[in-house]
Amino acid sequence: MRFGRVVERSPFASIAGVSVTSCDGMAVALEVTSAIGPVLRVIADQDPVDVICRRADLDELFLDLYHEPPLTEETHAS
Repeated sequence: MRFGRVVERSPFASIAGVSVTSCDGMAVALEVTSAIGPVLRVIADQDPVDVICRRADLDELFLDLYHEPPLTEETHAS
């Protein structure tokens, strides 16, 4: 999405289920895996100029489904 002014990533990053994939001045890209209402409220408060939504494609869904968390010290100790 694009805004008419420079925006910070922090209002978006603080929403549960939202990942900021890029934030470059007046443009922000998000990945949303939870309810959209809280996201839309934050977007509206930032005075958006343009918003584009798209569903995840099959490759993204597959990678998300089979993504394994990185190994940690605790994982090795088990």
